[in-house]
Amino acid sequence: MKKAVNSIIELLNIKEQSISFAESITGGMLSSCFVDVPGASKVYLGSAVCYSDYAKESVLNIPHVIIEKHSAVSHKCAYYMAKSALKLYNSDYAVATTGYAGPTGDTVGECFIAIASKNKVKVHRLMLKAERNNIRRACTAIALIYLYKFLKGSK
Repeated sequence: MKKAVNSIIELLNIKEQSISFAESITGGMLSSCFVDVPGASKVYLGSAVCYSDYAKESVLNIPHVIIEKHSAVSHKCAYYMAKSALKLYNSDYAVATTGYAGPTGDTVGECFIAIASKNKVKVHRLMLKAERNNIRRACTAIALIYLYKFLKGSK
């Protein structure tokens, strides 16, 4: 993951742009990946780790109706989480993660990753088969890949 993060930081430095996160299932793993890299502070602004529905509503201002109608693990919630991180940190890009890590439940391994800029949001749905922490690590790694591709496609 370190190579991916270094590449992302390099791209953001070239563009003179910034990144922030809104993390649920990854619980700060994306943030940790970035703060491990010297010089990340030039592009990395912060992360809101909002694990509970209450935190998503109170910190990220996700409308209660979104969580009530679609659930906190949904395309819609991930979309709103990413848009909220953009606003909260005034960053150029944001990544949001939400999902079910398990070990119980019908949709264990279902994750949503949203990548946002000021004028575009791309949401990805994943179904991962692994134990709890491997799901969380995989979601983190895949989010970094999606972010890199999103940045490469942005002018």
